[in-house]
Amino acid sequence: MIRCIPLLFVAAVLACQAADAQSYSVTTSRLTSYPYLAQGTTLALGDDAISPAISPTGFSFNYFGTAYTSFRVGSNGYLVMGGSGTTTAAVPDHAVSPGLYIAPFWTDLMPHTGSAVVKWHYENSVLSVEWRDVLQRNITPGIYNYGVTMLVELDTSGGKITFRYGDPQSGVQTLGATSSHNHCVAISSAINPNQEIIIGELSGAISSAGQVTSYPSLCEIMFTPVPTTPPPGGLPPFITSTPVTTATAGQLYTYTLTATGVPAPTFQAGFTLPGWLSLVGDTLSGTPNAGDIGVHSVVVSAVNAAGSHDQNFDITVSAATVAPQITSSAPLSVVAGNLYSYTITATGTPAPALSAAGLPPWLSLAGNVLSGVPGASDTGTAGPITVSAVNSAGTDTQVFSVTVAATGGSGGGTGGGSGGGGCIAVGGSVLLPLLLPLLAWRRRRK
Repeated sequence: MIRCIPLLFVAAVLACQAADAQSYSVTTSRLTSYPYLAQGTTLALGDDAISPAISPTGFSFNYFGTAYTSFRVGSNGYLVMGGSGTTTAAVPDHAVSPGLYIAPFWTDLMPHTGSAVVKWHYENSVLSVEWRDVLQRNITPGIYNYGVTMLVELDTSGGKITFRYGDPQSGVQTLGATSSHNHCVAISSAINPNQEIIIGELSGAISSAGQVTSYPSLCEIMFTPVPTTPPPGGLPPFITSTPVTTATAGQLYTYTLTATGVPAPTFQAGFTLPGWLSLVGDTLSGTPNAGDIGVHSVVVSAVNAAGSHDQNFDITVSAATVAPQITSSAPLSVVAGNLYSYTITATGTPAPALSAAGLPPWLSLAGNVLSGVPGASDTGTAGPITVSAVNSAGTDTQVFSVTVAATGGSGGGTGGGSGGGGCIAVGGSVLLPLLLPLLAWRRRRK
């Protein structure tokens, strides 16, 4: 166990390197006990996973000068502010878009094993996220396991970020995790225009590069926001939000812009917007109709006294999806030896794909035609047959059976008739040619 020595590090930010309106100082201290998170919402995180965006009611945290109302939790020991981060990397990489990482210990963790728990709770203006009894993946297995128990707290009232570390795993023969990778313990701004990464350096445990050389049990690292001084004339704006590039006809499109800069920039769109779209404040919105289906080029700008920044993107408007509906009716009978054919029709947007299940060997589906010729041995009922029409909006099914009838015809036998014009059949053979002379002789006798 390392001895925590209280330290103060101030993260200096040069105006030419960052456009954020704040940075952070770093202090460390010793804990007398670790404050386990007593309540919260448990996250079911698998190996190398990240949670969906979480937006607690009333939550808004100012991070590097921008307010965020949501966050995501990575299984490998980090948060990402906002809802757009998707990385699940096991090795720290703060340069992955969008940046905005808060990492008490970014390493290859296994929260899906043993008694591990990852949970979050928001109360009294403090967001808490805890990884408890989480093992680190051990590439050289031995007698001991390696793990972490750690807590992140975001104080929305003052903007402070606190990392706290407890025993790696209670009641189990576990050592504290370590890592030789840089930036394991750090916070980072957005990747654009110039990313700032601040290390949670801790003497004897966490290096100035963010490597964990000794697990910091019962230690605390605090990041306190400090304002940065913009250069004379302010800082040019930079749009940090990711545009929404898809829209659906008949449905509201919304894109909320964010940008850095001093003084705070305003947004403009000029004459580049399609007729169905408008910019009000920081919100680009509108409802396209069916005639707007297609691709629309858009340019928005962030502007302040120090300059401007443009963002160019396309919005693809698609037709509204409509669930499939099978509109055709299947023939329900066929005679053995004859062709059975059923042309299936179905509505829906996008056009549904057709499939069939429960088909007898003599029947097959090609495109939208179900066809085949049953043999004499196929007489009876074939089915139930299920035809399905599927698209992104849903599924429609049609279930039916086909009756195969035997081939019709006259059978053999004996029979006869009397009177003029009658036929005498012997063994099923008609002797009309032999009877004609006899009938003529009888008429002459009369």
